[in-house]
Amino acid sequence: MTRKYEETKAASGEILRMVVPAMAGHNAACHPISYTVWYEYFSGRNPRLRAELDPRLQRGEILEEGDIAQLFERHLTGPHETTVRRLCEELRQLAGEISASARQAGAEAGEYAQSLDAAGQRLETLGEHPELEPLIRELLEGAARMRRSVGTLEDRLAASGRQINELREALAQAQNEALIDPLTGLVNRRGFDSALHDLIESPRTGEAGTCLLMVDIDHFKRINDAHGHLVGDKVIRAVAQVLKNGVKGRDTVARYGGEEFSVLLPATPLAGACALAEQLRVTVERGRIRRADNGEAVASVTISIGVTALHAGEPFEEFVQRADAALYASKQNGRNRVTARPFGASSAAVA
Repeated sequence: MTRKYEETKAASGEILRMVVPAMAGHNAACHPISYTVWYEYFSGRNPRLRAELDPRLQRGEILEEGDIAQLFERHLTGPHETTVRRLCEELRQLAGEISASARQAGAEAGEYAQSLDAAGQRLETLGEHPELEPLIRELLEGAARMRRSVGTLEDRLAASGRQINELREALAQAQNEALIDPLTGLVNRRGFDSALHDLIESPRTGEAGTCLLMVDIDHFKRINDAHGHLVGDKVIRAVAQVLKNGVKGRDTVARYGGEEFSVLLPATPLAGACALAEQLRVTVERGRIRRADNGEAVASVTISIGVTALHAGEPFEEFVQRADAALYASKQNGRNRVTARPFGASSAAVA
């Protein structure tokens, strides 16, 4: 499923030369997100991006920071989350090639300069030949110029390599930040989707089963209405911490959206996932969250959980939908409970 860039070194360099003036010609800063948008545009690998951007460029529209952010959000997130990873790898390869080219050019230039010096010395031993002196002087001056030019080129290539490495690291950091929910520190919906894609594609999937918990804070709107959004945020962070503390290893906890969370459990059978879900439910129910201003305890916070197991070969969308259906059954049956829905079976209340 992962798509790789197929441009040659020369083609990558050509795209790079088009990207830089394009960024400079608009009002968005030259940051990793902007670079990614323009690289995807000029590479021709994102037809939806090109279809939206072409008319705007033809009209002479100058793109602002918000425009670039919207283009990135619409065309380079979600299923395209791996784009940034691919671009980082492309930049890493390009930096290595530039460094190798610089070393090779320097070595070849050094050999050429040495051969010219040797030729000049041999000519001088032949005696005085006035007609050869200008030629010798020209050859030696040419060798000196080449040394200086190659030295400058090496410096520029080395600087370009460093800049590409810095950009690659910035892109990797931007990718990581784009996958993190700032309120809880958990991965966000895009981070969950990426983890789920990677898991399903992994050859290790199915070794001992893969399960998914969908978790929702019960009556969260009432908490917000009664205590305010600051307390609501505190409740979300507290539940997130309980979920995070309850998993380990390759497990992934994500803030799926609002007051809803997801817990992806590789190498976990359905019975084990249900046991963990019940443990998480009880831990949240027994916890107490207090207001920071007056120490007043928030009304008992509970969660509803839906559990399902991945069936071999099924699309991930069906996997998530089945967990959602199990969560909905928990909420319909009174909340503060765990409901399991195995593949092809009706819901069965666990607690």
